[in-house]
Amino acid sequence: MDSQLEGGFLRLETTGLFLLFLCTLYLLYHVTCTIFFNPLSRLPGPWISCWTDAILKYHWLKTKAQYVHRLHQRYGPVVRVGPHEVDISDITAVKEIHRVKDGYRKAPFYQNLVPNTNNLFNTLDVEFHRHNRRLLSSPLSESSLKSVEPTVDDYVKTAIASMKREMDERGTADVAKFWLGWQVYESLVFANSYGQKNQYIKDLEGLAAKGSIRSTFPALITIATKLPLPIFKETAAAAQRIRDYSAEAVARYKRDFANNPAAAKPTLFRKLFEAGEAGLSDDEIRAEAQAYIVAGSDTTATTLTYLVYSVCCRGDARQKLVKELMELPDDFGHSDLRELRLATARFFRAFPNACVSSIEGMSQDDMEL
Repeated sequence: MDSQLEGGFLRLETTGLFLLFLCTLYLLYHVTCTIFFNPLSRLPGPWISCWTDAILKYHWLKTKAQYVHRLHQRYGPVVRVGPHEVDISDITAVKEIHRVKDGYRKAPFYQNLVPNTNNLFNTLDVEFHRHNRRLLSSPLSESSLKSVEPTVDDYVKTAIASMKREMDERGTADVAKFWLGWQVYESLVFANSYGQKNQYIKDLEGLAAKGSIRSTFPALITIATKLPLPIFKETAAAAQRIRDYSAEAVARYKRDFANNPAAAKPTLFRKLFEAGEAGLSDDEIRAEAQAYIVAGSDTTATTLTYLVYSVCCRGDARQKLVKELMELPDDFGHSDLRELRLATARFFRAFPNACVSSIEGMSQDDMEL
């Protein structure tokens, strides 16, 4: 019996040593490839970026932009911030990366931001992007947008009236809460707006924070439905609720359009329903509608809030803008709003609507900037 036990322990010990040897061998292989054969190894950056992007993720919780800016001040316009990630702060290189040409495709970051769906915003498929962009470009043309201008105008007047009422009552106004970006986009995409908060609207208002969590910790979001991780579980649940609502709203508009096309409200996707088989499927329209809602709700409200703040902080710009608006003709157009265009351009340089670096992938191993 003792000899059998001794033999069993020896076999377990041998198996353990063999597994340890394999793990050590894999670790050495990984280290060798990461340090000596990774094409990013020759790029400047903190030494720990060769091994992990944990420091970058730690600063995501606090001040990622400032951290990366300090790295550029120390290492130059091209900095390695992780084993497979480089940050570039150079105008010429940025133009090369973002020009309309194959070579630099979207990174998986965008699929993590809007998960479990494929649309114009997050797709990594170039042909899919070209096809859908061609179909969706017409509804966003100047002539097509005129058909929905009255709807937008009504919401703008409602927001301004609400601000004026609060100014009269309190002497100040919290403009952020009056920008009804989600209501405008609901009307333009789904021909429907609730006019009051429900769970769907609460999910939309949390998109910015939850989107950051999804894109930074995609693995935790994937397993959140099975593990008791409250913040990650709620993030996954909110994404599913927005998807479900988008599907229901598209189905409802399709039913109304089929029953009485003439009475159906104009939306950005109406031509897709009219196109029949030449357009997009119901699920594809749902995916694009979801992308429009995600991109146009809190982003719009935040942008307009900081635009008002920027103009209020610059007395000279505010006076020029008010003077221009007071002198507008009744039939004014975009060309008559010179000061408004200048104020908007200055604002976007100081307060970009998405205060993060644009993340792109590479479709080739050998690219030169």
